[in-house]
Amino acid sequence: MITGYGEHGRVFYCRTYFDKDFWNENQDYLESDFWPFLIMHFGEKKARPSDLDNLRASLHTLLQSFEAEYSSGYFQGAQAYERWIAGLRNDGLWDQGNSKDEIHRRLAVNDYLLLNLIDARRCAAEYLSAHVSLLRGEKADLLTEMASLYRGMAEKLGAFRCKLKASDGESLRYNAIDTKVSPRFLKEQASLLESMLQVERAIAGMARQILV
Repeated sequence: MITGYGEHGRVFYCRTYFDKDFWNENQDYLESDFWPFLIMHFGEKKARPSDLDNLRASLHTLLQSFEAEYSSGYFQGAQAYERWIAGLRNDGLWDQGNSKDEIHRRLAVNDYLLLNLIDARRCAAEYLSAHVSLLRGEKADLLTEMASLYRGMAEKLGAFRCKLKASDGESLRYNAIDTKVSPRFLKEQASLLESMLQVERAIAGMARQILV
């Protein structure tokens, strides 16, 4: 999935099943193997939108995804956070009534979600920071604050994941990612995600103000 671009479209950023747990040489994006050999575009060719139009479209997407309802087996935005938190606090998913393989699979999914959330919020901070100059006055200040909040989220979530990897948890490898997992950190992570959800709500409010 292509998730963004740099250098005015000369560099594409993507997410793939084969993401690796290390940064590229610029330390600004996760490396991916098996880059798609073909990109197809469907629809009529349109004029390239301005940077300001792209920024506004990004903010609209932010709000739409944050407020989205359950669809096709998936939760998004605020609901995804709430379900994630509830799952971490549901002891029935992590106790001895589950096989070791089931618990490891859930822990791997949890780690992958955490890793991608860190990556996404770091990228959001960089993107918004790079486009503050497109706005003026209070709206520029709001965008600066949004970028700062996203950056803080990435740092806090990253620090938590680093603590988990440095713990005495059990080593786990999935999708070419090496990490450590331990059910004893689940409640702590749930509380951390609750605080992140509150930050996300504040960010969504700022986006609405900018779009007015």
